[in-house]
Amino acid sequence: MLTWLGLGGALLAGGVAAAVAAGRRGVSVRDLFRQEPSQNAIPAASVPDLMARTRAARAATNLYQLDALAATLQPRAASLLRRMAADHLAHLRALGAAPPATATPAATTAPGATPTAGTGPSRQVAAHPSSVIAAEWAAARTALTDVGTTGPGMATLLARLAACRAVHADLLRRRTGQAPLGLLQPAPAATAAPTAGAAAPTGSAAASADGAIATAGDAAAPAATPSPLPSAAGQAFAALLAGEHAAVFAYGVLTARATSSHQALARDLWAEHRQARDTLAALLVAHNETPPAADPAYDVGPMPTTQAQVTALAVRVEKGLATVAAVAVAQSEGDLRRLAAGYLVAAARRSAGWTGSTDALPGLR
Repeated sequence: MLTWLGLGGALLAGGVAAAVAAGRRGVSVRDLFRQEPSQNAIPAASVPDLMARTRAARAATNLYQLDALAATLQPRAASLLRRMAADHLAHLRALGAAPPATATPAATTAPGATPTAGTGPSRQVAAHPSSVIAAEWAAARTALTDVGTTGPGMATLLARLAACRAVHADLLRRRTGQAPLGLLQPAPAATAAPTAGAAAPTGSAAASADGAIATAGDAAAPAATPSPLPSAAGQAFAALLAGEHAAVFAYGVLTARATSSHQALARDLWAEHRQARDTLAALLVAHNETPPAADPAYDVGPMPTTQAQVTALAVRVEKGLATVAAVAVAQSEGDLRRLAAGYLVAAARRSAGWTGSTDALPGLR
């Protein structure tokens, strides 16, 4: 029997265990991804949650103002920058924070603040693509850092914010003829931020020469222990592995049917999914869990015959994986939660690699 990834909708219907069972029953991807998970409620919670919310809202405000300024000074990237600014307004709404009174940033030199400038040449420096990229990337790293110290609802929202900000950096680099950045790592400190005019990461933090996006599978998994994972976390990571099994199969189809202009992208992302699959399997084994085996084949729906259909299938796979990863974020803690967030970030970046578009809150559909 052919089965499909089918995890997103099943997670909503009956939890992670039901998701794995649903995949085995051959449920259609169209049925399973029809329902969208609701946004996580933000509890009036602990001090770490409140501090992370404050940091996230401050970053969203600064990035909104920076992107809006850059849109007025960088006409070739204006449409993308306006979409990025709109995403940051969506983040403020999700955080329950008020939007800024003005889209014009004031000059600031406050420690840890996203670089902005009010007038003159400093506006050009702040709005330069390299400065915007550095600010988006640093804010993504800070959000990823806070994922490991906050409660499930806040952590899941922060993982989505980190993913969106990383996508912004990738797309703006693409617009300026640069390869995507490498693996998103947590910031050394939660308040870390770039200085005005700082260049985006280079060297070992940058993407490889062929433009492949590094994934969560590139990072070392949390230190393995012989003890089993908590039940909910174990099921969530098993569901994520089951999704990667399906993604590996689907990308085999995609690679065979992609046009020549998309062959390199398909091959690179296929390799990333194989690596992510192997990393997750090793993680489960290290914790005395039995990794779910791959099915012989998966139902991907009608075989794609055009590049548009290839792209649509790839995006469906990546958005499904982002949804499953969001559940794993909520069901785990600490370093495991950051690892799950890394898979959400990676799925969002791969999806954007196919579409060239942003998603304010990846993993909601």
